[in-house]
Parts: sequence; C-alpha cells; structure tokens
Amino acid sequence: MPRLAQASSQLLIAAVPVVYEPNAHSSGARPGSLPLMSSGRQHTVRVKESQPIGAIASAAGTHQQREFSHGSRDHDSTRSATSAVSVVRAATGEAVLELSDATVVKGGIRVLDGLTLTIRDGQHTAILGPNGAGKTTLINLLTREDYALARPDGDPPVRIFGQATWDVFELRTRLGIVTADLHRRFVEGHSVGRITGEEAVLSGFFATRGFLLYATVTDVMRQSAAHALERLDAAMLAGKTLNEMSDGEARRVLIARALVTSPRALVLDEPAAGLDLVARHRFMETIGRLANEGTTIVLVTHHVEEIIPAIEQVVLLRCGRVAMAGRKPSVLTAANLTRTFGAPMTVEESGGYYYARL
Repeated sequence: MPRLAQASSQLLIAAVPVVYEPNAHSSGARPGSLPLMSSGRQHTVRVKESQPIGAIASAAGTHQQREFSHGSRDHDSTRSATSAVSVVRAATGEAVLELSDATVVKGGIRVLDGLTLTIRDGQHTAILGPNGAGKTTLINLLTREDYALARPDGDPPVRIFGQATWDVFELRTRLGIVTADLHRRFVEGHSVGRITGEEAVLSGFFATRGFLLYATVTDVMRQSAAHALERLDAAMLAGKTLNEMSDGEARRVLIARALVTSPRALVLDEPAAGLDLVARHRFMETIGRLANEGTTIVLVTHHVEEIIPAIEQVVLLRCGRVAMAGRKPSVLTAANLTRTFGAPMTVEESGGYYYARL
C-alpha cells in the first residue's frame, strides 16, 4: 500500500481529492504533486478535482492487487459471508463511519481485506480483536495516515459523516480521536517545553499538539477548555504538566481536548492502556457517562472488559476482516471469541460488563 513519504503532506491530502499516477522520474515530484513510495518505485499524488480522497486511483489499486498474494495472510479461499457486514440496529442517524470493501495493503499484506461496516450517529460501538487484526489501520483510515485502495467501480471505500473528502481541520471538530500515540507525544512534550493540561485542551481548537505560540486564544475558548476538563473530572489538572500526571490523568486531559470542539463522535484506541484495575474502571465509567450525554463512542480495543454497558454493538475483527458483528449479547459469546482470538475462552457478564477468561 502506498504511503505518504512525509507526514506533513497529510494535511493537504486530507483536504483535497488526489490522483495516483506513476512517476518515471526519481528526482522528485512535479509541482502540485506529493511523493509516495510503492514496490520500490516512486510515484506522485497529483492534486486534482476529479477523484475522492480515501483511495488511490483505481488503475493503481488494480495493479497493486495483482501484485499481492491473497494467501499472504491467514485467509480462507473464499470470503466468509460475514466479511462484509453493516452493524445492524434500528438507528436512523447520520453515518459516522462507512467502510465499503475497504482494503489496505502494507508490505504485500492485506492488513484490511474488503472491510465493510457502518456505524451511525448514536450507535455506540466496540471494535474488538487480537493484535494484528487491523484495528490500528482502521484508526489510521480515520486520521488519514493510511489510505484504502480504490474500488474498481469508483465508489469511495471510506466515508466519514457521509463525505469522502474532508478538510482535516474541519473533520477534527466533528470527530475526536484519542490514541496511544497521541498520549505519548503529549506526555513526552516538545522542544518548546512541557504542556499543561489547559494548553493541551486548548490545542484541540487549532489541531496542534500543544503548540499555542502563534494562536489567538479567546476567553470563550478558555471557558470551553475549562468545561471540557470539568466533564472529565479533571479541572484540577489545568495547570499541571502532562509529564507530571499519571497515565489516567493524562488520558482524561486528552479526551477533554478531543471534546473541546463538541464533536459528534469520539474514537478511543485502547483508552485504558497502562491504567490499574481501579483507575481503569473509573475511567471507563467516565466514558459511559459521555455516551449517555450524547457523544457517539467508538471504542477500539482487544480487552473485552473495557466494553462499557452503553455500547450495544460489537464488531469482531480477525486478519483484517469482520469475523462477526451485531448486538453485544449475541457477539460476545465464548464460541465467537474463541474463533476470533484463536484460544478457548469463557465469557461472563456482570453489571453490564463482560469478562473473557482462558
């Protein structure tokens, strides 16, 4: 799968349609183009008004799919009937995320393989699977760090809030995303110094990672930041630097940052990683409260016990495909989890939470 050679290019690509075309010259991209690498050859993404983002143009995608062996991952010879599944529920809200036969290839391996699912506004959903199932790549499709191959019929494989093209800054006001990588970057700080809780939250208005050097921060923004911290029971962390916080405290601040622009949905990637048993339960209870207040929660995890009671839909991923999807009680069974994780499991439910044991 072609990837951007420079992270800084992602903002431009996320804001405009692109076309993938081979570049026979290795000396660099032409004006108006961005370089990519694929199969040892340099290519360019040319800014153009004709193609949707979220995919590489179909000619290149078809060429790429011919190059890669379908047996390079643990695949069956035919696709399971559940490999293309829309999460079902009597929900009439706008689709937050739509994947339609989305395939992402890295290093000759299909890390996502024809993935099809829909998550609607108000449809709190958990995406569960073992390491290597494709969860991180799914997150990267939302952050525009990875791109799906184009479909032969020209339809975009990825839509967010119904659109295939987005200005990345506008998207971040509607879709909050908190990942372990974001946590690490904030906690480690930057060359300009450490970041306080308030600065971290305010940076959500500008889609920066704590930098406020050239930003105009208004009183309304500061009030919104204070309110976001209060929602996460983190008001006392406004003046504390993130490197001085516990993992749980820093995670609350970063979620407040994601919420400060009042997004419609919040995507959480392994949100309780590094937390002890008590801190994890308290943290997940806070996420449950956000769900009950109206923010659509999309939880990506490999821990069954992190699936809060407010989540009604569960998608099981295995080898880049949907192994099972549907309502939580019918999906979180011993048989389904055994097949998904490749080890015999038992499942118990208590107080709205599910627990899996070997």
